[in-house]
Amino acid sequence: MSRVSQERARAIRSSTALLRYAVTLPEFDISAEFPRMGHHVAQLALFVSDPDKDISRQAREGTYQLYQLLLQQRGLTIHEAEDLWCHDWHQDSRLLGYKNTARVGEVFGKFFSEGQRKYFLQTAMLAINDPLLHVRQAGLLLTYSILGEAQKWMGDKALGCVTASQMGAVRS
Repeated sequence: MSRVSQERARAIRSSTALLRYAVTLPEFDISAEFPRMGHHVAQLALFVSDPDKDISRQAREGTYQLYQLLLQQRGLTIHEAEDLWCHDWHQDSRLLGYKNTARVGEVFGKFFSEGQRKYFLQTAMLAINDPLLHVRQAGLLLTYSILGEAQKWMGDKALGCVTASQMGAVRS
């Protein structure tokens, strides 16, 4: 990925469009293990908290497409799984972006195979030290989140988020 905003936006938009198209193909084989999915999830998740709203939105959409694909592989539907995103309109957008980044590691980590987890961690760890990407914090957060330690890194209150199902319960 590039540090130039327009190039990042184009790369993420292309990845998301390709994912959206591929998963709708009737001959798309979801039975294969696809260990590099961990790499793709981490790459998109690094930009979930990007300050450019279009990049962040495209990264969330691509991550969501991969989540649906992973759930299909595991014989689940999106309605049977955890919410991937936090829904907290009272927080500032930057903190919400980090909460959502942490959710990616937490939620995917429950379904990833060992190979997928390995690729996810490799990508997140490389991002920590990549001077061109400027996503050190996101890389750290992804690494801690897949290890189940994100709350320790961000603080217990920072990760408290309201899920869509909790919002429905509150409104009832």
